[in-house]
Amino acid sequence: MRHLFMKTFRRIVSDIIIIAAIIVLAVSAYNLYKIFSEYSAAEKEYSEISDRVSKKKDEEKKEEEEDPCPISIDFEELKKINPDVVGWIYCEDTVIDYPVLKGKDNDQYLHHTMEGQYNSSGSIFMDYMNEPDLSSINTILYGHHMKNGSMFASLKKYNDQEYYEEHPVMWYLTPEKNYKLNVFAGFVERYDSPIYGIFTDRKELTDYLNASRDKSRIELPEELSLLKNEDIGHIMVLSTCDYSFDNARYILLCVYDKEEDIPSGQKTEVPEDDFPEK
Repeated sequence: MRHLFMKTFRRIVSDIIIIAAIIVLAVSAYNLYKIFSEYSAAEKEYSEISDRVSKKKDEEKKEEEEDPCPISIDFEELKKINPDVVGWIYCEDTVIDYPVLKGKDNDQYLHHTMEGQYNSSGSIFMDYMNEPDLSSINTILYGHHMKNGSMFASLKKYNDQEYYEEHPVMWYLTPEKNYKLNVFAGFVERYDSPIYGIFTDRKELTDYLNASRDKSRIELPEELSLLKNEDIGHIMVLSTCDYSFDNARYILLCVYDKEEDIPSGQKTEVPEDDFPEK
């Protein structure tokens, strides 16, 4: 009798384990399907937007316009899709080729695409405390570190000197002007680093660069390596998540090729604890 009971008990336990395993596998499969469906949906949306508003220039066209930017953007058409667009970030021969949004806060486009669809990829967006005309001393763009390599996942590649030498320049396009960005530093920071507060004067920027610029592994060409921190008036910061430690961020610092093109103006500091999770 006892033998029969134990045999039945083992069979029940075995069945429960099998059912539990099936449920776990089913849930895992669903979660993977959901993740990859969102990846696919975001890639499709941004690809279609790019096809609709972005055009590559040939060399002759660039010379005619006296503008070396390799692409042009139809901002009038882009703003029909979403009036919150303030620019376009582009790095040649990489996946970085996205519209830049600016919301009412730093949560609005964290998990929403340009067309307003909920998606874990979110959008590339400017800090809501920044001036869209780039007059803030440090303009910050956020983008997720997606596992499929999209959005700002490729920023970390700048730890590789060969990658930097192949992609030393980015472009930030606006309805008014195109800006050439020279990458000059890349390193890991904490989520609450001073760089995530909008600097109110150039001394704050100089102090930050004095304390942090040496963290970068990038070996710069002479014209950038000789650039003094106190001579840098404005920077653009590209920020994404990093997994070196809890709440880590990887940031890429860029200087404008022509500082004189940046409008003058300043912003107040960002309130404490108002840092997005990217």
